[in-house]
Amino acid sequence: STSTDINGVEVCAAIKNIFSMAIGAAPGLNKTKSKGNLYLNTAAVLVRQSVYEMEIFTEFLKGKRETVKGAAGLGDLYVSAAGGRNSKMGALIGEGMVFSEAKKNKMPDITVEGADLIFEIGKKVKEDFDEKKLPLMIAVINAILEDKKLEIKWENFS
Repeated sequence: STSTDINGVEVCAAIKNIFSMAIGAAPGLNKTKSKGNLYLNTAAVLVRQSVYEMEIFTEFLKGKRETVKGAAGLGDLYVSAAGGRNSKMGALIGEGMVFSEAKKNKMPDITVEGADLIFEIGKKVKEDFDEKKLPLMIAVINAILEDKKLEIKWENFS
């Protein structure tokens, strides 16, 4: 599909990398620690929240919410979360590693676009939004910027 929503497409192309890290963290965040694919329920909640927050953020930057539900948003998010570099980093931080440790020991020569974007815009995002409005995005930003374990405030999800 095509879109005339240039702002929306550009915003989605960038921020999907942050949310791909969050979705990639699902196996490690699944507290049951049981074998199998029970983490998929956690991943489903993270996908739904990701799309919701992408809509809010895209609209804030003068894009259209509906762009998030198309190929530029949800489609690209799916591809990245299904096995991209951001998803791989998410899996590591979901297991409890901090970003610097994961980057240095597991992905030293690999670009993680979501983390790079966080270093560019993370502080500004935190100034413009609180963790009740964008709880998932802020959780990933905090984990990367503060180099701490990922802590998601599930109670703030919509």
